Amino acid sequence: GNRGERKADPNTPPDPMVQRILDRLFNGIALTPDQKSAALAIIGKALAAQQASRGPALVSYPRIMKLQDERDVALRALLTADADRGKFDVHTAEQPRSTLTTESVANNMYINLFVYDTLTLNKDADVRAHEVIRRALVEEVALYERTPSDFDGRLAIRRKRDADLRGLLTSDRDRAKFDVRAERTMQGELKRP
Repeated sequence: GNRGERKADPNTPPDPMVQRILDRLFNGIALTPDQKSAALAIIGKALAAQQASRGPALVSYPRIMKLQDERDVALRALLTADADRGKFDVHTAEQPRSTLTTESVANNMYINLFVYDTLTLNKDADVRAHEVIRRALVEEVALYERTPSDFDGRLAIRRKRDADLRGLLTSDRDRAKFDVRAERTMQGELKRP
């Protein structure tokens, strides 16, 4: 088992996200109070580590997946019955997983910045927008790998990306919508340490 884990106080209600993860992974599995307490502690610790993971998605996502894998190994070790382990294995296999690539992240950024607000780009500008986003992603990952603490450098890469993208738009209406979307996206993706 996981005797090194500190047990959570059984009178303390778990964080709602921790509870949802516990409910999903242990659906149909009866846990003893000690198993449940240990599971909540393991999930809470893993979730805190995931939330503390900083950096571009292309860097942080593999770390988060590794933390989830380690969490699941520790949780599975709490179970003693083969039938329970089998159910747990089914639940962990049902977790959505995807592989992030520069192209997939770039496409998601493009959609977030242009498609949701129905901004108008001609075909050449559309191709150029994808290139600008991909280049910025590659630059940001390279900077993060060299100097993870250089938040201002990452911010500068994002600001240049957004200025280049804004320059592709031809109407004041589209530029105004883009400015709002770009700022909201920046605040959601970049957190100063």
